[in-house]
Amino acid sequence: MNKQAMPLYIRSAAGAAAALLLAGALGCAADDQPPVSGGPSNVGTSSPEDTSNRPDGQSSPQQAYDSSLTENQPEDGLALPDDGVKTPGKGEDADSGDADDSTTQERQWNTERPLLKNVSIGMARSDVEARFGQPRDAFTMQGDSETVEVNDYDGFSIGFDSDGHVIFVEVHGPEATTGLNGLRIGGDEEMAIEALGKPTNHTTYVLSYAASGSLLKLDMDPHSGEILSIKLFAN
Repeated sequence: MNKQAMPLYIRSAAGAAAALLLAGALGCAADDQPPVSGGPSNVGTSSPEDTSNRPDGQSSPQQAYDSSLTENQPEDGLALPDDGVKTPGKGEDADSGDADDSTTQERQWNTERPLLKNVSIGMARSDVEARFGQPRDAFTMQGDSETVEVNDYDGFSIGFDSDGHVIFVEVHGPEATTGLNGLRIGGDEEMAIEALGKPTNHTTYVLSYAASGSLLKLDMDPHSGEILSIKLFAN
């Protein structure tokens, strides 16, 4: 039969059959080829990182990060303690008591050498300030015959004459020690007598003790019987 005379539908069917045969032949050829390394068949699997072109000892950024995580992770899984500077909390490395307690020794009352806060009448101002430091306040007051310069500290004050010598010592706060055998402001008459002995003068308002060149006076609250202030001054 002549090709030109072949009906159109027969030629179309023959072309389709030829295309199917060609596709099958190509598929068989592909099945005979070995798989290419690193191709789609390896998707989802990891391979060692190529470090052949890297200087000796140098890690990739990812390796350095993983290494730092491993080094900083404690073995037991707990968080590492902070090595920063610790701020002292309350009571840590803090001075206990006040500066007054470290400079005043408790003594038996001695009429031959009278002291209040271990300070005697006539002591030099420089010696007082060497012991107690600079006052929190300083002022002058007019006395009977002269101007008195006063150093005011926490719970006590000391007065000086124009030559810079002590003319009185006064304790007026319960936080201040007195150096009088443990006696403190707020104590009562019984405590005073136990610490100092029998007073020279004894009234509801005042207990006084005469001593060599000076007088120790305790001002008392007539209602509560508590000591309000203790003062040593020249007599």
